[in-house]
Amino acid sequence: MKKHFLLFLAFALSVPSVSHALPGADIDISVGISKPTASGSITLDGTSYNVANDFNLGAGSDVMARVDISHSIPVIPNIYIHHLPVEVKGSKGGLNSELKILQDDIGLYYHLPFIATVTDDMLDVKLGLNARFISFTAATEVSSVAAEAKFSAPVPMIFLGLDFKPIHLISLVGEVKMLPLGSSNLTEYSAEIRIKPIHLFYIGAGYANYAIKIDPSLASGAPATNITFTEPYAVLGVEF
Repeated sequence: MKKHFLLFLAFALSVPSVSHALPGADIDISVGISKPTASGSITLDGTSYNVANDFNLGAGSDVMARVDISHSIPVIPNIYIHHLPVEVKGSKGGLNSELKILQDDIGLYYHLPFIATVTDDMLDVKLGLNARFISFTAATEVSSVAAEAKFSAPVPMIFLGLDFKPIHLISLVGEVKMLPLGSSNLTEYSAEIRIKPIHLFYIGAGYANYAIKIDPSLASGAPATNITFTEPYAVLGVEF
């Protein structure tokens, strides 16, 4: 996770120069902590486990980071990069278990035309495509006997975003990313409230729900999975 975060940080530090290269560019950078908890089931080496009851997984504590670049050039899409890792561990009856998902999103999107104008800049609707680069690890071990599954794959997803700013100091942000693909699907949605106490900076608190349903045919090494992560989170951000 450290490698992924350092790459993200290097990108974030290079972002200010983008605001000079693109006319009317708005940059949003935020970092925060999420606290994921897991429920559902996963099959490892032919055995199905209930991740809450059998693994006794506790809440994680993950560092999340996001960069969003929006500009005023109609033809060129806006872009965001999100670093959203998930890692939870548990132990029960000598069974030590871990679910670890490293994931980085790159999204290209457009603002739906006329929405901001009609609503006097109170509402912004975004629609685009998201590429999720995912590395999934599930492991459990008891009495030195281990079962593990790993796979990595790029996953295309649909992206929908909503920004609602009823007053200058407060905004509500919602996002949906999803991939409906037959017997496999990934769906993540989040809702966040932001308060801007001083110019440029804001604090935010939100809730995310991430459902992962995987058919083993999705990718080599992918285990049969039906897991949902619920994630309250808090962020500090800057907009310029």
